[in-house]
Amino acid sequence: MGGTSLPPRPPRKAGARTRCTVGYAFYDAEPGRPHSQRIPSVRVRGLWLEQLGFAVGSKLRITARNGELVVTVAED
Repeated sequence: MGGTSLPPRPPRKAGARTRCTVGYAFYDAEPGRPHSQRIPSVRVRGLWLEQLGFAVGSKLRITARNGELVVTVAED
């Protein structure tokens, strides 16, 4: 590992667009069904989340509307 580290990345600006691909995960097979069911899955990660207020352990509220997912930190 040599002890070398990469220089820190500059912080992302709020509102900067990013793209990702919807992947998949599996629901376990239920009794009477021979196979697991493949389901859509989205994973979002990066230090930029914390810079936008999404700290580790935060509870999230996800609202679906008109082809969008709106993710906010839950206040309750």
